[in-house]
Amino acid sequence: MSMNWLEGMDHQMGESGQPMATPVFAGQKLVVVGGSSGMGRQTAADVVAAGGSAVIIGQDPGKVDDTVQALAKDGPAYGITADLTDRMQVERVRQQLSDEHPDATLLVNAAGFFLPKPFLDYDGADYDVYAELGRAIFFLTQTVARGMVAAGRGGAIVNIGSMWAHQVIGATRRRGTRWPRAGCTPSPATWPTPSPSCCPRPPAGSPAPSGTSTTASWQGAINDPGRI
Repeated sequence: MSMNWLEGMDHQMGESGQPMATPVFAGQKLVVVGGSSGMGRQTAADVVAAGGSAVIIGQDPGKVDDTVQALAKDGPAYGITADLTDRMQVERVRQQLSDEHPDATLLVNAAGFFLPKPFLDYDGADYDVYAELGRAIFFLTQTVARGMVAAGRGGAIVNIGSMWAHQVIGATRRRGTRWPRAGCTPSPATWPTPSPSCCPRPPAGSPAPSGTSTTASWQGAINDPGRI
């Protein structure tokens, strides 16, 4: 059972004496773009532990498989592996979502890249990677939203941006890393609503650094500023 904020809400206890998650997501299917680590993975764990199912989309086959196996201990979970900077693979994922998961009711866009360089060192290839990811997220969102509208059930969509999209982090020279997320954070506000009867305009959250493999390495960088 995943340890999450839903556990114990109704004060039920399992056979092991541990608090149980309230099944508030029963009948809900979540698609997580970038769901094999960090906040994406934890979101999926929370939903599955609370009675829902999850579709994990990620680039690393090993991480996707590991996430699906971990989630499957609590409920249904599915994995899709793809490089979202490759347009052919994005189209494959869109088709798979349409064919196998048209019943999705929840979508979280949590995918991102972290290429730590000073702003002046970025080149066209770096820019294209971020631009292609933004394109992929847009059309994957369109695909899932189309299923929500067709089913007539509505749904919810959340985009995870970054606090770095709103402020300069003066403690690091890696400031170029914030501009890709800056594009993700405000863009949902300009997206049209999928349908008046479906879901509202997708909100964008801008969290602080969370417990991922990337942020785990920051402590060493803080202790050794020369590494930044």
